[in-house]
Amino acid sequence: MQTVYLMSREGCHLCEEVRALLSILELEKNVKVQEVNIENDEALLNQYMLEIPVVIIGDQELQYPAISLELLRERLQ
Repeated sequence: MQTVYLMSREGCHLCEEVRALLSILELEKNVKVQEVNIENDEALLNQYMLEIPVVIIGDQELQYPAISLELLRERLQ
C-alpha cells in the first residue's frame, strides 16, 4: 500500500477540496492518505505556510492549483 501525504492546516478550504479528491483515490486505488497539519511542526510550517495544500507522492510534490484528480491518478500509476 502506497502512502500519500497531504500537507494542510486547519481551516484551509483548499486543503478540504484536495482531501476530497484523495478520498476518491483511497477507494479506487491501494493508497493510504496521511494528512499532516503543518501547524504542528515549526519546520513544516516554515516550508509550506504559503503553499498548502501540497500532496507528496514518493519524492514528488504537487502543489495547488495544479492538483487534479487526473494528475493524482497519473502520478499513482
